[in-house]
Amino acid sequence: MKLFAVFTLFLTGSLAAAAPADLRIESGYPFIDVLVNGAGPFRMLIDTGADSCMLTPKAAKLAGLHFNARVSMVTVSGNSTVPVSPENEVRIGGNVRTRVEIAISSLDGIRQVDSRADGVIGQSFLRQAPYLIDYRAKQFWLDDEATARAAALPSAVASTPNRGETLVPVAIGTDHAVRSLMLDSGTSDLILECAQTCPKLSQVESFEVTTNQGKGQMKRGVLGLMEVGGERLTARPAALREPVTDDRDGLLPASWFAAVYVDSRNDIVRFGRSR
Repeated sequence: MKLFAVFTLFLTGSLAAAAPADLRIESGYPFIDVLVNGAGPFRMLIDTGADSCMLTPKAAKLAGLHFNARVSMVTVSGNSTVPVSPENEVRIGGNVRTRVEIAISSLDGIRQVDSRADGVIGQSFLRQAPYLIDYRAKQFWLDDEATARAAALPSAVASTPNRGETLVPVAIGTDHAVRSLMLDSGTSDLILECAQTCPKLSQVESFEVTTNQGKGQMKRGVLGLMEVGGERLTARPAALREPVTDDRDGLLPASWFAAVYVDSRNDIVRFGRSR
């Protein structure tokens, strides 16, 4: 099953330099062990396309979460509101955040990828400092170490911040039409949001998308050519859907690259070689 989701999280705090945390890669999705309020570890998906940290009801109970507010969440199946808990501590390796707001969800779509999944780490944690997801080495770096290691990555682009999302320019098709796509480690296919000016795909078929909040219909096929930061990718799977926002043109899978580095404060994204 494919997984596409956008969540909401608010947090403050600081990150200290620390050793990398180990990743578990399940069907291209990066999972990591996380402590919440000292409880856990919980297995959580690093989702660069998600605004929020989330936990299942069972994990939330173990972490002692108290829900007294609600936030809006947007997925392929529409909008919904979910309960949230403020003032939580989140620890990844030696890096700690406090006052983290965490939403609750059954995460049905994520658990189809990994039945042991307990939650999601989203952008409001990630964008507080530079981070590096190294798919090849299966490691996750934060702060200065992430920046130092990312210097060796061959491709770099200027990103555009958009309500917590990281948007990167991607040239699509032989006419090199530039689209602004959100870098997303929570999707395995390229998702293009378009109403009338959709790029041409081959081998088109309809399919049902399942997310942690429901289901939706899309069309998918094969995109002949695209270019990201000078890196050319050919014959890649792509799906088309109606636009869900006027601010972006779709989603770019982070797992298509050996590594991805994001510095949200300076609007820089670097990529390893395509896989």
